[in-house]
Amino acid sequence: MRDINQKSLLFDKIFETSTDAIIVFDEDLRIIKTSQSIHKILGYTEEEMLGNNVKSLIYVKDTAILEKEAKKANEPRTSSLSFFPHRLSFLQKGSQAFFSVLRKP
Repeated sequence: MRDINQKSLLFDKIFETSTDAIIVFDEDLRIIKTSQSIHKILGYTEEEMLGNNVKSLIYVKDTAILEKEAKKANEPRTSSLSFFPHRLSFLQKGSQAFFSVLRKP
């Protein structure tokens, strides 16, 4: 139990101090955790993001890609979205501008 708590604390510390823009969402695409960097980049507060569908932040033309990859990530023996092989465009608050993320496996 102690080892699990230490790993959890380490994960939280890495997540909180990461300069990477990170959004964690569940199988229903609801946002459950966000990094501080994503707030700086997109302009949304944590309260504005948590519980919402991640598709609300994705450029409309990319939502089908997100849904397809999220479904694959939930299947056994597939890669997670942390190795997302596609470019996704996110909408920034208050504008129609967006930034893109490209992850390679």
